[in-house]
Amino acid sequence: MAYDFHELGPAQGKRLMQNAALFSGEEDNDVMATHNVDYAIMMWIKKGAQREKLVLGLGAYGRNFKTLNGNTTPGAQALDYGPAGRYTGEPRMYPYYEICENLKDPAWEEQWDDERKVPYAFNRQENLWVGYDNPRSIREKVDYAVNESLAGIMIWPLDMDDFNNKCGTGIYPLLSAANERLAVYEKSTTTTGLTPTTTRDRCNFIRCVSAAEQYFSSLKQYSILSCGLLFTILLRT
Repeated sequence: MAYDFHELGPAQGKRLMQNAALFSGEEDNDVMATHNVDYAIMMWIKKGAQREKLVLGLGAYGRNFKTLNGNTTPGAQALDYGPAGRYTGEPRMYPYYEICENLKDPAWEEQWDDERKVPYAFNRQENLWVGYDNPRSIREKVDYAVNESLAGIMIWPLDMDDFNNKCGTGIYPLLSAANERLAVYEKSTTTTGLTPTTTRDRCNFIRCVSAAEQYFSSLKQYSILSCGLLFTILLRT
């Protein structure tokens, strides 16, 4: 798992921060600088883990906070944790389909954190802030997994992706983003004639991602009952 990196603990200084930043930010303190995907993966490797056995976990949800004094910049002081999502009822968490639905409301604004390669969104009227993954950040993390020669990626949980197309971008936009990004590498391997070693054994199981999308599409009316679902995409045999 490479998410749930941030909480309002004393060491983190009770600050707004994304749930699963890919990299650290320039102004992160010593503790905050370790709470990101890249640091976690590199630590496993430094401790002896083999790259080809590491599967990068991606989250289909966000962690929310109450802002303090209207400052919405990542790293700014937070007042407290945010409320429960209206669909899941779980405190401090919004599923992705609730986040993208919120973004249809003009009161919500989405921003991209180019240092950490993840989005965040805020509602100034309600003093709410949420850090999460969207299709763009999922593509960034797929690129990272491929470039670091990892075994693959895992998305948890599928029933928090937009399985019912509430947001109008198609079903399972996060899973689809991963699938489409991996397909770019598969196409590159095919058109350039590069060997699997040169391309880091990329994307040998692309078809199973499409199969999963089709399967869960057929069962989408039941997906919300399937808490804990995950899907793993292997990049190598």
